[in-house]
Amino acid sequence: MKLYATFAILALAPTAHAAEAVTATSPHHPAPACTAIAETRQFAFWVGTWNVAPWTPGKFAATGVNHVTEILNGCAILEEWTSASGGKGKSLNFWDTNRLKWRQVWVDQDGGSLDYEGEFRGNAMHFEGWTREANGKRTLQKLTFTRVAADTVRQHFEESPDSGRTWKTTYDLRYVRMRAR
Repeated sequence: MKLYATFAILALAPTAHAAEAVTATSPHHPAPACTAIAETRQFAFWVGTWNVAPWTPGKFAATGVNHVTEILNGCAILEEWTSASGGKGKSLNFWDTNRLKWRQVWVDQDGGSLDYEGEFRGNAMHFEGWTREANGKRTLQKLTFTRVAADTVRQHFEESPDSGRTWKTTYDLRYVRMRAR
């Protein structure tokens, strides 16, 4: 079908535009590899297998293991979270070439989902989004990943129930890279 549509465009297109139509659909002119797009490397510091615990012991007690891998030839990052209590979730993270922003789409085993948009600045990946509460109200959210050291990442999650006037930390986590044994 695509091949037919390309030929139809070429048959109807004036000669000056025919070359553009071929270039846009030709296998001889593929889109640039993700490795050629600098932004796709900005979140590489999060790739690894991590022990996750509260940043401040005794507070915001989510613990577990997070496997974060590059997939699709470096075009995306897959997060596979398992909490110490057995909860599971996954996220797909990628540089969105249409929005020119980073995206994170999360879903957990209970159907909870998050959809964030963000950017890398100041040694950290900053995401923002919102969720709809059971009563239909929107809660704004911020999710920040900061590279603290080569083997340490801080994940800080904040929520605002009042349209951004005030923010409350929901969880604040320390990721420590696991070493191969």
